[in-house]
Amino acid sequence: MADKKHKKKKKNAKTQSDDNLYVPSNKELEDLIERIRNENDKAVSQEESIKARHLKEVESIISKIFKEFEDQKPMLLMKILLLECINELINYHKEKSIKYFKSRDIDYAKIWYKDQILLKECEKDIKDISLGSDDWT
Repeated sequence: MADKKHKKKKKNAKTQSDDNLYVPSNKELEDLIERIRNENDKAVSQEESIKARHLKEVESIISKIFKEFEDQKPMLLMKILLLECINELINYHKEKSIKYFKSRDIDYAKIWYKDQILLKECEKDIKDISLGSDDWT
């Protein structure tokens, strides 16, 4: 008999907690889904805008290099620029790995350090690419 009372109490408790749950209407769900889509679209749009601006700026820099150094080995200048950019990325990753290591966040420190090593390998590979007898890199 006590077992039946216990089951009934448990069932009543479950019903009461279910009564406290908020279930949105279909219209509210549709509105929520639409708001989420709009937020995602805004984020994607902003990201695409930044990407487009960056690509446009990079293309401008490259065009300027080819125009201004047309007779002065523009590809060597491009290689030097590339190596300097990679060096900046290496330093950035080094700083991040040290920061995370000092804060005892070893997992993130490892990720940043691993990328730093990969960038150093890229730097080495690019240096190994010869652009002729005038390539002093």
